[in-house]
Amino acid sequence: MSSRSIAVLLLVALGAVAAAIALRLADGEETAAPMTSTSDAAPLTTLPAATTPIPDTATTTLPASPTSTLAPGTTVCDHYERIEVIGEVENPGLTEISGIVAGRADPEVLWVHNDSQDGPYLYAIDRSGASIAQFELGGAFAFDWEDMAAGPGPDGAGSYLYVGDIGDNFEIRGGSVTVYRVAEPSAGDASGVLTDVAAIDLQYPDDSPNSEALFVDPVDGWLYLVTRDTETTRVFRADPGVDAGGPQTLELVATLDLGHEITGADISADGSVIALRGEEHVRLFHRTPGSTVTDALSLDPCSAPSPDEIQGEALGFLADGSYVTTSEDANSPIHWVPRAP
Repeated sequence: MSSRSIAVLLLVALGAVAAAIALRLADGEETAAPMTSTSDAAPLTTLPAATTPIPDTATTTLPASPTSTLAPGTTVCDHYERIEVIGEVENPGLTEISGIVAGRADPEVLWVHNDSQDGPYLYAIDRSGASIAQFELGGAFAFDWEDMAAGPGPDGAGSYLYVGDIGDNFEIRGGSVTVYRVAEPSAGDASGVLTDVAAIDLQYPDDSPNSEALFVDPVDGWLYLVTRDTETTRVFRADPGVDAGGPQTLELVATLDLGHEITGADISADGSVIALRGEEHVRLFHRTPGSTVTDALSLDPCSAPSPDEIQGEALGFLADGSYVTTSEDANSPIHWVPRAP
């Protein structure tokens, strides 16, 4: 999170978070009650009063297992060698992008969101950074959105977006966070309010970590949260299909010694590569056929190209296994790291 967000968060944190969490825990409903945005920033467009229905998503099946293998004596990072600038974010309201992911229904679309000082909005841009559309998540609350992911729905099919309201710089959430799940809209539709948004309420088992990274495994469909610890990085998982009846307790599945904080994460569309990024580092974990995410995270990562960004927090894989990054700043460049055969 950038320093300019701290003053605003200090003013709204205690009241807004306490009220939002109390309401969710009290009613136990799947979707949070609509709340007023804490942002004074003007959205990209004026949202219409009518809602935009969720389009039917293409039926997809989960890959049985990652199929990527490595030649003896090589690492997955050997496939990533150079960095290119392919665009620049044109929307002046996108000044704190902390999450980016390529669409699954439309792989040419990049979905992004602001960190703070904004409402519960998702923005669709193309790879050049040009604005396509903006959508509001109906009933969602944006306190500290830190990352997003794309993956299957609760039944293992379709294309869904997952947005993590998981930041806790001031350690005031009591370990209670929320991830919102919504079917990926068509970016060609008029901007509007997305309905049928599921609020997945999660509870850390023993403390209140600050997490700024998440991803959804395309193989088993589980949701993974990665903490921004200064000494060791912890990875927790949850079943994203459980989104009603109270908070789900997160399960600790890995503890990593990376030597730096983690500010973003993603997993390739085939599930074979897991990326954890800090502001100055990108670490890749290779997942062999038949192994789990936990198995992959138990192995040593390699270092991949890390673009020089003012405050880099967002990383997302494209369909071909390459990845893009951008940072928290106005008109930020979009960096692309291609994957060689």
